[in-house]
Amino acid sequence: MKVLVFLVILFVISAIGVLLSEKFEDFSLLIPLYSLFITVLIYGVGFSVGANIETLRKLSWLPQESDTTVNLKHLQDCISLKKINIKYIYENAVTIITLATVNLIYLPLNTATFSLATGIKANFNDEVFTQAIGNFFTMFIGAPTCFICGNSIFFRKSGGVSKFYGLLLPIPALLLYKYGLTIKHYTPTIILAFFPMFFGLSTCYSAFYCSYKNTKKFGNIDFIVISLTALICTFFGFIEGVITGFLVNFILLIKEYNKQNKYKKDKFLIENALAVDYLLFFGSLSIFLKNLSKYEKNSNTVIIDFTKCTYIDWLARDTIIQRIKDNLNINYTIIGQNIHFEKSGLKTLVLFQNYTDWLHREI
Repeated sequence: MKVLVFLVILFVISAIGVLLSEKFEDFSLLIPLYSLFITVLIYGVGFSVGANIETLRKLSWLPQESDTTVNLKHLQDCISLKKINIKYIYENAVTIITLATVNLIYLPLNTATFSLATGIKANFNDEVFTQAIGNFFTMFIGAPTCFICGNSIFFRKSGGVSKFYGLLLPIPALLLYKYGLTIKHYTPTIILAFFPMFFGLSTCYSAFYCSYKNTKKFGNIDFIVISLTALICTFFGFIEGVITGFLVNFILLIKEYNKQNKYKKDKFLIENALAVDYLLFFGSLSIFLKNLSKYEKNSNTVIIDFTKCTYIDWLARDTIIQRIKDNLNINYTIIGQNIHFEKSGLKTLVLFQNYTDWLHREI
């Protein structure tokens, strides 16, 4: 019963944290201050009823103290190359592959999410290169940098809004290395559990609730695929879920490709427009940009016809929006695929849902 009450309180506190972070997303210090408020509240309630530190530990409001210490020798012993055993590698092959797969998926997803959430332009190639170099050098101390990307939005919401703060990040990390266990002993148990729960609920909020909200615009298929993948990961395993999600999306891609071929038989109604009759994703983006450059050189008004384009991925969308932002002297018109650009807020971009809207505009 005690554990159940703790979990309920933890869930409520974490859910409130998620809602507050979404409502006041521009307030960078919200999560640290919220955590501090909960900590002060717990100590305040405890001391007000006459409890002391030891009593709070007995009540499990604070974690139990331990004599454990951390030093460099412990790390060296844990990652000693002499302890590498082929048998252990074989027995843990599935876990190793799972971790590698997670990290391969983690970077592109978080790069896109971070870019959309913060408005900061991200170069995917630079991100991959930086993380590869970082992981290579930090793997010898057991601290791969892949987790930095996963928590970058929360780091930014906590006030880390420039590269300078990133350079300062090792300082508190070193302090935690030295004094982390001491700080942990006086941090309320519910706060220690709050951050994993908060990250998990935030992920679920963006993955499920936000996807569900957009079903009217983008259709139900994305939400169904995300939910199906999550369920299979939960009940059968991560690799099984990823493979299922990959296969389902691959089938959908083939379906869209076949639909695209049918549209190719139709004629475009606007002769001077950049007509896109193919799937626009990272594989075809360079071709699109090359063609777009030709139109931009010849005129200060560019019309892009997406009426026969059935698919645009996030990278293509962000690249187009950034391209328009970088060329304020050019007026752009996009016909079709409006849902990708409606909230871009670009003053030099005019959107039309279809040819009918375009023709009425002309009249």
